[in-house]
Amino acid sequence: MTPAWEEVPGGPAAEERSMREQVEKYLEGVKPGAVEKQIDLVRIESPPGPGFYFSATDQAPRPGDYKFLTHGMFKAGGLAVSFTILSRDGQAQIVRDVLAMLKTAKHIAKQ
Repeated sequence: MTPAWEEVPGGPAAEERSMREQVEKYLEGVKPGAVEKQIDLVRIESPPGPGFYFSATDQAPRPGDYKFLTHGMFKAGGLAVSFTILSRDGQAQIVRDVLAMLKTAKHIAKQ
C-alpha cells in the first residue's frame, strides 16, 4: 500500500477520474503478460469515496513467483491509496479479505 495526497483540481469527480486513469495505466502494462484477454476494472464503493481495482493472472510465472495480481486505488479521507496484492493458488480468500478491509480503511489526521 502506498498512500499519497491526491489533490486534483475539480473536486470529487476529477479525483475519481484521476484514480481510474492511474489504475487503467497500470493495467495496460500488465495485459501483455496476463492469461485473461479481457480485464475489467471493478469499482470499489467505500464510505470515504470510490476506487477501482483489477485482477489478473500471470501467464508464465517463474518458480516461486506469484501467479495472481490484484492492483487498484481508493480514497481514504484526503489520501489516495494505491495497493497491490500478490497471491498464489489457494489464496483467493486472502485477496477477498484484504479487499474487504481496504473498503473500511480510514485516514485519521493527527491533531
